[in-house]
Amino acid sequence: MPTLNYSMAPSVDTSSFISGIVHSVTGSPFNVFLTAICIGLVYLIYKTTAHDKTDTKSEARQVLKPFPKGDLTLDELKQYDGKGKDGRVLFAVNREIYDVTRGWRFYGPEGPYAPLAGHDATRALALFSVDDVKEEWDDYSDLSVSQMANVNEWLEQMREKYDYVGKLVKTEAEKSIPVDPADEEPDDDKD
Repeated sequence: MPTLNYSMAPSVDTSSFISGIVHSVTGSPFNVFLTAICIGLVYLIYKTTAHDKTDTKSEARQVLKPFPKGDLTLDELKQYDGKGKDGRVLFAVNREIYDVTRGWRFYGPEGPYAPLAGHDATRALALFSVDDVKEEWDDYSDLSVSQMANVNEWLEQMREKYDYVGKLVKTEAEKSIPVDPADEEPDDDKD
């Protein structure tokens, strides 16, 4: 069996090889343009596939059934911080609870507004500081008129974007009895 003599193989000078590639790319403006497009496309493909791999839980959250309407106490609300098995995220603004699971990127455990999840977010939104979320019942009596105006702006956005769940109540006794939509009478006043 013949043996290979590696000393006879042509040697490749790495620096001249790289400089040849750089010269080919930068030799004409068209090549620079095509190279930039290729780099951009590779980046987009990488970014999309990396996002798809990490976002499988997000797809599961998007198929959740609507949260049942009803009032919750603060202790009950704390269970919906996005860390549960279904990843549901709820929070309250001015005693109105919203299901913000669709906004998982923002309100989920890794999101910038994660401290709001499972809490009464009113004070934090009024002060524009997620660090101001309280763990106990908050009566908002020390918030100024302009701070409550901030809350009302957030509340309008919540009403437009997310599903209303119910009221945040202090005690079990304050809960209202949920109404089954089938039991509601049609509104005949609409003319």
